[in-house]
Amino acid sequence: IEAPMGTPVVGVAAGKVIFAKVLRGYGRLMIIDHGQKYYTLYAPLARFNKQVGDATAAGEVIGHSGYEGRDALYFEVRKGGKPLDPTDWLKKR
Repeated sequence: IEAPMGTPVVGVAAGKVIFAKVLRGYGRLMIIDHGQKYYTLYAPLARFNKQVGDATAAGEVIGHSGYEGRDALYFEVRKGGKPLDPTDWLKKR
């Protein structure tokens, strides 16, 4: 997803941060657990607004894009360990 450096990144649904640190190949990666084995991944983030253990609300700013000057955001939805098409999660509700 195109995201100029410093773009606020919002969580797509309520959940709890279970991972927030640098991971090789992703940069600063945040993973949010939404329950029922659904997870969303956001990377590379220039900074985190939430830390592991923090609750998140749908539409809340969880971080900002631009880690190491990158101008794109990686977004993934998983159920268990299986990647899903994220289209439905990105629609306005």
